[in-house]
Amino acid sequence: MRFHVVDIANTISNGLNLPCAFTTKMMLFCREMKKRGHEIIHYGHEASTIDCTESISIFNQEDWNTFFPNRLYGDTNNQYSNHDANTFIAQRASESIKNNKRPNDIFLSWIGSQQEIIVQENPDLIAIEPSIGYHPKTTFADWKVYESYAMMHMCAGIEAACYDGEKGGLHNWYDAVIPSFFDTSLHEYQETKDDYFLYLGRIFEGKGLYPAIEATKLAGKKLIIAGHGDLISDKLLPYDSIPDHVEIVGYADHEKRSELMRNAKASFMMTTYAEPFGRVLIENFLHGTPVITTDWGAFVENNLHGVTGYRARTLDHLVWSINNIDNIKSKDCRNWGETFSVDRIMPMYEEYFQMVMDTYNSNGWYRLRRLRDNLDWLNYQSPFKTKEFKIKEKKPITTKEQLIDKLMKDLVVTDGIFKGMKYVNRTSDGCMYFPKLLGTYEQEILPAMKEVLDTQYTAIVDIGCGEGYYACGLALKHPQAELYAFDTNEGARRLLLENVTINDIQNINIGELCDKEMLLNLNLGSKALIFIDCEGYEVELITKDSVLELHTHDFIIETHDWVDINITRNLVNILSDTHEIQLFSSLDDIDKAYQYKTPMLEGLSLDDRRYMLQERRCCIGKWIYAKSKTVPLTKLSHGGLPTHQ
Repeated sequence: MRFHVVDIANTISNGLNLPCAFTTKMMLFCREMKKRGHEIIHYGHEASTIDCTESISIFNQEDWNTFFPNRLYGDTNNQYSNHDANTFIAQRASESIKNNKRPNDIFLSWIGSQQEIIVQENPDLIAIEPSIGYHPKTTFADWKVYESYAMMHMCAGIEAACYDGEKGGLHNWYDAVIPSFFDTSLHEYQETKDDYFLYLGRIFEGKGLYPAIEATKLAGKKLIIAGHGDLISDKLLPYDSIPDHVEIVGYADHEKRSELMRNAKASFMMTTYAEPFGRVLIENFLHGTPVITTDWGAFVENNLHGVTGYRARTLDHLVWSINNIDNIKSKDCRNWGETFSVDRIMPMYEEYFQMVMDTYNSNGWYRLRRLRDNLDWLNYQSPFKTKEFKIKEKKPITTKEQLIDKLMKDLVVTDGIFKGMKYVNRTSDGCMYFPKLLGTYEQEILPAMKEVLDTQYTAIVDIGCGEGYYACGLALKHPQAELYAFDTNEGARRLLLENVTINDIQNINIGELCDKEMLLNLNLGSKALIFIDCEGYEVELITKDSVLELHTHDFIIETHDWVDINITRNLVNILSDTHEIQLFSSLDDIDKAYQYKTPMLEGLSLDDRRYMLQERRCCIGKWIYAKSKTVPLTKLSHGGLPTHQ
């Protein structure tokens, strides 16, 4: 899929502005969606360092000085909105998007109505408002994703009240709730705590600072306050000085925030308005720190009373919560926080985007999605199953039976060049299943594969693809390339289609037999990779005339000298004039047991390692890596195969 995302003017997408929820969410979203093979075009500040497919600068220091004349360039810590500046950057983005958009592109409006102008000027874009946590009157898109059910229902209620009976709730059918998401590795878990309570956030009345001050005073506890604002000058307290039990540390950057949360006995989030999500809440949990909140808004969904903290309604409740905070276990907080990990939430977004695409292209009705394996997003929280939140001690894997159970439960490639790729629970060639899940399959050709992954190919052809270890892996690594996968085995093609579906691969064409004529007529563009493993049939495909036609493309060919002892030698002779040749030989299964190092194999015996790594080759196999000597030129393309044939 292809997405367009736009900054807000007063927030620069770089590491200096991670305390800003908008910056954190968008940077993390772009990084992860790009990692999953999607195309992300970002429009924003010249100083942005966002990880995306392409970043287009539309706002510079001169523009900054125009709208923020009294602020240092890049200082985004003390201002949350500037309507004129955001309108300006939206207009700039709109013009740039006009030059970059393609059919079925998705525009993600992360800041609501301030970016509505982009959709008005580009009505052919599919407009989605993701991660809605702003004022309900500012939503505009037909497709909306809220951070909490509290926010969704608030917006739905206002929409119903503002429109007549015919329009009220018209688009609610498509609304969804997907919680905010976090890079859990950035939040260090700590079980031991110091003897202080924490308030972290903007210092203004709506965040409920005064109740936290009063409750800690009555309980005789220290309170540290971190954030922008002035309690006294802003008249947020009914007295003229800061109480003795309160320490104010001012603005806290990412490192200081983490330190304060990690060491606090508990944090307060006594927000008096309906909090749409509360990112600081989850950040505290990830540090192993419980939180005391009000009992409404998203806190009802996200703060599990008696498990991850307490929800309070009165001052008496607050004091009781402080005095009983030691009953909350840090491990329960951390485990609940990890349910909001980016690895868990991004598939929910992918699922939603696919639903939008299906619905958008099929007259407004939902379609069944093949091979759906769960409805996990509907069960991401369950306050009645607290036992599941307890962290279990991880026991090392010491037997092949334990490792097999782990691999079959997760069904994902655990290591190697295709690490993270999802995999079906069976293979067209069963003896090689575990090496594929371990990422050690045909590791002998790893040097060639590393070069392949670093090469920009216009097309990739996998002949003899089986269930698609290479076809799917290369499609995920080369989303820009057109990929063709062939196998004469019907069962293998069915498994391939399952792997294609669970990995949400869009750029693949599936066929049966690929003979020389078909190979020469595929739409390969200027630079393709042709991957061949077809049990001796390689001699029919690689001939002097076919190589002359395909001389600009690279080859990886598994040769089968057990069919004819001369295959490797003959193919090398055919390819040598036009290609640089590297030869690779397979390792014996015993050698693999001694040599291969992956985290999953560390505790296993030598015999168990051999069992898990074995590929049961009948003889020493060989691969030819033939890299074209020709600098590719754009060539006329021929016809291809229909997608998912």
